[in-house]
Amino acid sequence: MALVKQALKIGPLQWEVKMRAFTSLVAAGCVLLGCLSATASPTYRIDPQTSLLTSLEGLEIGGLRYRVRFMDGSCIQHFAGCDAEADLMWKTHEQAMTAGRGLLNALVDGVQVAGRSFDFDAQPWLVRGCENLDRAGSPDEPVCDMWTPFELFEVVPGQGLVVKINQTFNSIDVGLVDEVNTGWGSVTRDADTVDVGVFRNVDRTWALWELESMPVSAPGTALSSLSGIVLLLVLRMAKASRLNCRRWAGRAVAGRIGR
Repeated sequence: MALVKQALKIGPLQWEVKMRAFTSLVAAGCVLLGCLSATASPTYRIDPQTSLLTSLEGLEIGGLRYRVRFMDGSCIQHFAGCDAEADLMWKTHEQAMTAGRGLLNALVDGVQVAGRSFDFDAQPWLVRGCENLDRAGSPDEPVCDMWTPFELFEVVPGQGLVVKINQTFNSIDVGLVDEVNTGWGSVTRDADTVDVGVFRNVDRTWALWELESMPVSAPGTALSSLSGIVLLLVLRMAKASRLNCRRWAGRAVAGRIGR
């Protein structure tokens, strides 16, 4: 408000120049705020010794950011025993499928990883856990099947738990169906991704999800609030500008009449 009071003491031409400069500054600030609130791309982690993709960090799913690690082994080994719902990040097939699709989108965009292009569809064997795929010798297309567990249940009461998994895999041609990228199934808790499977040229890896941060919309909300404050200040200054111009014109007219 002190700036507005000071502005009332200057002429309309000077005021217009100052307003234009201030408006340009605000516009630049809004552009900057928009950039800061944009969704960040995930970080891809590569094992320098094997050149395999081991994890993604900062993958946004539903307004939250997650770390996803790829590991061979069993559900018991990687999910705290895999004997309680609390051991699993996702609780429904819909949640796990949304996560799987987000993971798939992050892997098939032809991203640059360690200075080279990585495309999950074209090079599924570059994901840790799927490195044993036959790249050329098998008549079947190589399939990397990433498992995200989401539910535990008993097929036969008293016979032990079975874990439901969402399956996310690279694009393949299956008959007349192209790009079948997701599905669901179930495996025993001790089933190892290295040993499980009857299909040829299919390798499997667990997707271990860990929450990294609070909702990513929070910073954007704060920045939006700041933008609103700046806009309010501009409107107040614009109103003061009109009042100032009227006062200046009134004084000029009164001066001429007095003469």
